[in-house]
Amino acid sequence: MIKSHERGKGFLNSKAYWQLIYELGEVYYRMGRNQDAGICWRKLKNETQDPAFQRLLLSKLKLVEGKPAVETRTEPEGPFASLLRRIVNEAQNQIPDNSQ
Repeated sequence: MIKSHERGKGFLNSKAYWQLIYELGEVYYRMGRNQDAGICWRKLKNETQDPAFQRLLLSKLKLVEGKPAVETRTEPEGPFASLLRRIVNEAQNQIPDNSQ
């Protein structure tokens, strides 16, 4: 959905697009994928002019600052987190890589 929106072929409005990227960053962070979370949050930080949202994104970026790109989370994964992890991984496998 994000890639389609960025190519101008999506059906998301701007608010839904931003929310989707923000939530994707949250999922990445919870999975220990700090670099991917930072990419999502930096993208939003560079696109928004909203001061409150900027502050929120800066606080999120501080969470991943200086951490390894990927780290193993030690807390047990609940059923919701497990489902989100599997959905994100499967979605990434289904998106064609058109960058070549």
